[in-house]
Amino acid sequence: MKRLVLSILTVSVLALPVCAQRPAAVGDIPFGFVAGNMTMPAGEYAFGYSTGLFTVTLAGPDRHARVLSANPEETQSVPEQAKLIFHRYGDQYFLSEIRTPDGSREFPVSRLEIEAQKTASAKRAGEKIVLAMR
Repeated sequence: MKRLVLSILTVSVLALPVCAQRPAAVGDIPFGFVAGNMTMPAGEYAFGYSTGLFTVTLAGPDRHARVLSANPEETQSVPEQAKLIFHRYGDQYFLSEIRTPDGSREFPVSRLEIEAQKTASAKRAGEKIVLAMR
């Protein structure tokens, strides 16, 4: 119980500065996908993050904000516009990375994605899907 309360408090404190910023990327995602351990429906999403924090906030069609842990990623090239990178295995999509002119964040591989990798490797290799955002 003590751990749950601490986790909720930590997420709340980290989410406040992230939610207050303007989104780093906004766009329509035409397919359902998995972000962390959450299954998200297709629709318009706004992604935002604060420099220095290891969290990304995404708000979807249901208008609820979700906070995900992510690792800052140093990329060789800086994109002119924001991009979302997904891994696809069969008909399942997994959010892998967000790239913006301000920086990039990479999401850890979830247990669901590891299971999809194992299933897909027997049939066919996975694909990388890149969506341009605004």
